[in-house]
Amino acid sequence: MPTVRENIAYASEHFMLIYRSTLVRVARAVALLVAVALVLEVFVFNMNYFTSANYRTINLSDQLSLAKSEDGGYVLTDVDHVMEFWNLNTEVHNIELAFRADQPAQLVSVKIQFTDEAHQTYFDSTEYTMGVPLVDISTKVRASQYVNLQTAGRVENLRIEIAGEDAGAQVSYPIYLDGVYLNAHRPFAFNGWRFAGVLTILLVGYAFRPKSAIYRIRIVENPRKSKAGIIFTVAVEVALMATFLFYGSNLVGVATASYNYGSWDGTSLVNTFEVGGDTAEYTVEGSAGWTTETVNIKISAGDDVLYNGTVTLTSDNILASEVTYAAIVEAGISQDGVLSGFINSIGDYTAGTDAEGSYMFWGYEVNGKYVPFACNQMPVLDGDYIEWTFQRYTEE
Repeated sequence: MPTVRENIAYASEHFMLIYRSTLVRVARAVALLVAVALVLEVFVFNMNYFTSANYRTINLSDQLSLAKSEDGGYVLTDVDHVMEFWNLNTEVHNIELAFRADQPAQLVSVKIQFTDEAHQTYFDSTEYTMGVPLVDISTKVRASQYVNLQTAGRVENLRIEIAGEDAGAQVSYPIYLDGVYLNAHRPFAFNGWRFAGVLTILLVGYAFRPKSAIYRIRIVENPRKSKAGIIFTVAVEVALMATFLFYGSNLVGVATASYNYGSWDGTSLVNTFEVGGDTAEYTVEGSAGWTTETVNIKISAGDDVLYNGTVTLTSDNILASEVTYAAIVEAGISQDGVLSGFINSIGDYTAGTDAEGSYMFWGYEVNGKYVPFACNQMPVLDGDYIEWTFQRYTEE
């Protein structure tokens, strides 16, 4: 009687005898596709690395008139966020804005203007001209800090401005900058996910190429192969649907290491904000009832926590004021001014001058960022975190 090892060896030899040529052909095709994906990743997707290798980098940092930080870097502020360089007389292929890596992450909109052989003055997009569009740069993602330019000959003057509210952008100052460089050498970046994605597309294209054996599989004659194919297809569909639902749900506005990474500062919101056990459900009077979201909220005055938990709110437009009002109603405390947007009092804590002569007021943050306008103008999303604190006014 043959042993288990002998049976396995016989089955393997029999399988290889039948499918050896097919396996060798598939292995060669897969090896070729891996090589193609590797070439695309190294040479095509990193084309800027090879293109910029021969650039002569120019350091413009010594021409900056910005205030300097203690570590020798530069500070962009609300009143000083424009960098201008004169009499450059050089070809410009790209600009590197080297933001300091250890500052809070944010997505900064940058406006670039220049004069060259075709433009004697700075120009914007008009009916007759096309200016440089606003560029979004992350202070945490190095690859985004390189901006390619197409100029008409040599650049004479260059103006770089951090776009503010007038351009529809929100900026949190100060922003720390290590330097500004022209014609910088782009770093080489091998992206494993991009490589795997390209390879997957190539493999799928190979599997479903014309005259592929996959079209010759018959369900009746090959039930095992058919079942395996169906299970694999369903698994792929479930994975894609789960990914869509995961990235399209309550992660909007919440940055993580792999999602919305332009605003990721290395700290998880889940770890930063400790949500208590208070719960409330509230429906705004007169709402159509189409939108229901659960928002985390904490209201505190020093060590006195008035509410800490979640509010499930049904409203046509989920606003911070409505969430706050629902939490206060659930807590059974008084309030004045919540729905009007500017809170005068919550419970026993009323805005005004205290016994020490300091002005006390109610201020709030959403997802850890201070909001400088009325709470009835601040929309919030499912999963956001609102924190109200009774605080002392200090002049900056």
